Amino acid sequence: MKFDNTRKNLFGQIFLILSILILAYMLISPLNHIITSIGEYFTITTVNFPITDILTISKGEFNPPLYYLLAKLATKFLGNSVALLKILSVIPYAIIILVSTIKIRKDYGWLTAGIFALSMGVMSEFFTYFLMARMFSWAVLFTVLAFVFLRDIMTNDNKISWILFTVFSILAAYTHYFAGLTVAVIYLFLLIYILKNNREKIKFWAASAVVAIILYVPWILTLLNQIQALEPSLMPKVNLDLIMTSLGYFITANGIVFGVGTILILIALGIIYFTQKRNIDDEDQFYIITGIGAFLAILIIGIAISAIYKPVLMPSCMIFASATLWVAVSILIGKITSRRLFLISFALIVLVLISGVATAISTNNTLYNENIANNEALAQITQDDDSIVILTNPRVMAYFLGSMNNTDVYCINQSHVYGDPIDRVHAIYDFNDITEAELSGFVANNTDKNIYIITFGQFNLNNYTKEVVFDDSGYQIIKINITAPAV
Repeated sequence: MKFDNTRKNLFGQIFLILSILILAYMLISPLNHIITSIGEYFTITTVNFPITDILTISKGEFNPPLYYLLAKLATKFLGNSVALLKILSVIPYAIIILVSTIKIRKDYGWLTAGIFALSMGVMSEFFTYFLMARMFSWAVLFTVLAFVFLRDIMTNDNKISWILFTVFSILAAYTHYFAGLTVAVIYLFLLIYILKNNREKIKFWAASAVVAIILYVPWILTLLNQIQALEPSLMPKVNLDLIMTSLGYFITANGIVFGVGTILILIALGIIYFTQKRNIDDEDQFYIITGIGAFLAILIIGIAISAIYKPVLMPSCMIFASATLWVAVSILIGKITSRRLFLISFALIVLVLISGVATAISTNNTLYNENIANNEALAQITQDDDSIVILTNPRVMAYFLGSMNNTDVYCINQSHVYGDPIDRVHAIYDFNDITEAELSGFVANNTDKNIYIITFGQFNLNNYTKEVVFDDSGYQIIKINITAPAV
């Protein structure tokens, strides 16, 4: 095989075509079988509230509000449906393919653009989150765009690039906290680069950082309160398995083996970098180091906070820094000039990407199988005219009020739902209040009904006979009656 740019371009174009096919599969898949995962129920409920309430309710989850506001805007004009919300989450991948084809291809060529576009579709858990009505896909997009315009800042004094870098960094921080942490690390790498290479740009860096901080100040108090309220028992403890799974996350989320594989790949990238360093200009050298360094820095920071203060690190928190790492990997592969080294490196990347494609499709099927039982249970309840659903706490209300359709819903008496006064919740959703003390009498007076309890965490049902309809890590749907004492 002749080693030249024509061949590289062909490979890159093939990868971009495969990326478009993956995008098409993403769009077709959720429309073929609309399967809703647990986290998506919160989105479905939240977007029905007015914007001011969304800002309040989103504080109850450990997430910033931007995605929910974006989802609210989309559903306001196009209607609130699971299909629409899922398509909304696929749009960032379409934009990433477009950015790869236009911007990254222009800066680095077809091969880098193709590897990056395909990796963003099938590696890590990108595929999963592009199909999920949650904030991850948009946070990934904003992080990628901030990192893309970082390169323009490093190579010229284009003020537009500074503005775009700042804007996308702020958007990332308002979409997911670890996306914000990733761009904060990128800011630090940029500061090091400026101090080393062009101190005159420090004023632009300072202006960008100050603007970002000022615009984020309104949410900082909420962030601190959320961190303080975070329940350590809900988060994984720092151990070797968590560290290795997080380390291997940019490939897949399948555990410690891929963590070892990541170490080997990072060593290989280091070898490639130092052997090809003479073919890479200074700006791209530092840019590649920033992409790799951001991933490692987020892992180290996450471990440190979890060990010193309280657990905050989950493997999925690495997804945003994984995007910057794949930018670096894609550029580095495209920079190889040695024929033998290129063929070896390219073959490994192809194997990883093929594995990613297989994993993505398998993951889609797994998600379907994991969530179909829950979806079918809820569908059976909401389509039963004789069913009554009792939601036990504010978290269950925030997740499931939006999915109860015309079902007769009761909520264990609460004054607020994630900080939103209960009367405002009543204005959006039709449900009745009931106290825990009234529950047994209520069940006794409705023996002709099918009564279901939906709960997160423990709820005392010792005085009832019960049938667990669905159970997944503390989230339960339980059918109850009092025809006989509970065993």
